Amino acid sequence: TWKIIYLGCGTGLAGVVLRPFASELIGGDLSFKMLIRARARGIYDALYCEDLVRTLGRVTEVDLIVAADVLIYVGALDATFAASATALRPGGRLLFSVEDNPTADLTLQMSLRYSHGAGYVRRLAAEHGFEVERADAAVLRENNFEPIHGTIFMLRRD
Repeated sequence: TWKIIYLGCGTGLAGVVLRPFASELIGGDLSFKMLIRARARGIYDALYCEDLVRTLGRVTEVDLIVAADVLIYVGALDATFAASATALRPGGRLLFSVEDNPTADLTLQMSLRYSHGAGYVRRLAAEHGFEVERADAAVLRENNFEPIHGTIFMLRRD
């Protein structure tokens, strides 16, 4: 089993799926009210109400970091990649989603979410010692009945 950090864990719903694979499950989110609901699930070993970079700074030798539908609120990802590289053990993985940006590294959209270019993500991955194992196109969600296209990345720390 793995030491897992779930960034932007919200109410902990995906934590239910992650728990069977975790020897230690750590969650982090900015919303205290969401974390109250996550704590009620009784599946987390630790929960932190703080910025994701701060949560990443609390642990080392992590096997898996999950950031599903949270980096869209971060913007520039350099600090997140650096903190993830430090927290992960060699061979550890960073799994995350981004909304696609075909024309720029990153853009703040009218939705107040950021979109990220695949080239930007790949460049940061290389700069921080990650290998891109997978980059799969996906519909991340719908907004006003319109699909929001993105990419789910799986990076491996060298």
